[in-house]
Amino acid sequence: MSTPPSPAAARAVPSPLKDRPARAEPAGRFTLLYLLAAASMMAVDAVITLAFVMVSDGFSVLPKAIAANLLILGGVNLAGAWILFRPVRAWLAGDLPAEAARPVIARLPQRSTRWAVAVGLLYSATILTAGVFTPEGLAETIDPLVLAAMGVWIAFVYTTYMAFAVHFAVSDLASRLKVELFARSGLMMDPPRGTLLRRLIVVFAVAVALPVAVVILDLTVFLEVRERQGLGVVELVLADLLGALMAAGIALIFMTSGLVVPARLVMEAAARVADGDLGARAAIATDDELGRIAGSFNRMALAIEERAAVRSMFGRYVPERVAADLLSRAADGQGARLPGELGVATVMFTDIEDFSELAAELPPDSVLQLLNRYMSAIARPIAAEGGVVTSFIGDALMATFNLPNPAEDHAAAAVRAALAIDRMSHDAAFTLPGHAIPVRIRTRIGIATGRVVAGSVGPDDRMAFTVVGRRVNLAARLETLNKRCGTTILVDAATRGQAERAGLRFRAAATLPVKGEADPLTAYTPIDARSA
Repeated sequence: MSTPPSPAAARAVPSPLKDRPARAEPAGRFTLLYLLAAASMMAVDAVITLAFVMVSDGFSVLPKAIAANLLILGGVNLAGAWILFRPVRAWLAGDLPAEAARPVIARLPQRSTRWAVAVGLLYSATILTAGVFTPEGLAETIDPLVLAAMGVWIAFVYTTYMAFAVHFAVSDLASRLKVELFARSGLMMDPPRGTLLRRLIVVFAVAVALPVAVVILDLTVFLEVRERQGLGVVELVLADLLGALMAAGIALIFMTSGLVVPARLVMEAAARVADGDLGARAAIATDDELGRIAGSFNRMALAIEERAAVRSMFGRYVPERVAADLLSRAADGQGARLPGELGVATVMFTDIEDFSELAAELPPDSVLQLLNRYMSAIARPIAAEGGVVTSFIGDALMATFNLPNPAEDHAAAAVRAALAIDRMSHDAAFTLPGHAIPVRIRTRIGIATGRVVAGSVGPDDRMAFTVVGRRVNLAARLETLNKRCGTTILVDAATRGQAERAGLRFRAAATLPVKGEADPLTAYTPIDARSA
């Protein structure tokens, strides 16, 4: 009663499903539920037949009805249902790939409904031939055309009620199977073009329009036949209303389930995303608007996850706050270039002493391994003190404190980070594959504090975040001056002044002319530095 998804519509959601529920319902349980759904035809027949027998006092036909019920609706119907469910049962048992099971699950309600129609017609023909609804001598007194129309109408009503029950029961089971498919393998299907309106139209037609048509025809065209069956007007209407009540009950149960279950799945997935599990997805359990809502939620969650992944990856190349600002500006349509920002910052430059000679002694792969391990090691104390590495330049590194991340006592934080790097340079050694002797690295560091300009620099297709200004140039020159002074850390007077207020101590290392500065520069080195 709903359109199955086309092969192009069925696909897996391309996302890592973190913490997916590791559960697997047993194949026997689902098989039993499917057979019970198919056996709903027996219950439908029991309700209609018992209502007819009780109001017409026709208990003599009950053995024939029971025999036909057990033989056709029980034996033939369940045997066919067992065969229909065999591929799903094979997947549940692990003998069929999830990809192969997915279209089978999608088509299960339609195939089951068609089988129910076939069985319902066979059953109707059997009970009409056996005389369950046609007392002896009826054909001799009733117009053959009316009697034939009555038979066709009974077959239509019986088959419709039975197919209606099977379709909704199996659709509910198929929703559970889709959730199970998602839980086991992460596969799901985009919903087809089914709609809640279409389902509601079917429910209205079977639960309202069909019973009304039955009552009208029974009171007009088939009234004489019904009277010969032992039904008065009151009994007639009562029997027909029981059928309508049964259809309404079936619709209420499964329509409610079809609304509540998919809504609950989306709510649970949304709660997991809100808790930080960006890989959470909602299983698409229905073929209507609720299924499309789940699909839209999954696409939204995937976009959030991809954005977080881009931000995380972007943050490996530029400061995290800069990455967040760039992504936010891009989302707001403001472009990918950050405007210039004027502020006070402490700038640090580091460089490896005699790295060219060291690199000449090592294979290329070892050089890169050494650099990566070294940069990771010195980046940790910088990050711990609130600094941000803005660029790697060969074996050199530039970091800033207070821009882009605000930091109190940023000059003292930069000096503390430099002292930690200095201690590591003296104490640590890097072991490389194929080299028995660990490699020791001596790091030179220059630090300057003052006003700088921060922002995006570069062409539109390859930009970088950086800081520029005289303090940046000074920090680079202080790093170079370590060679002349025999030190490992040199800072300018502004850095020294702020850091001393935080308890750090310095001594003057040298007073030297510096390119770009009008007056000679007094450089200071921390007393706690190993080279002091």
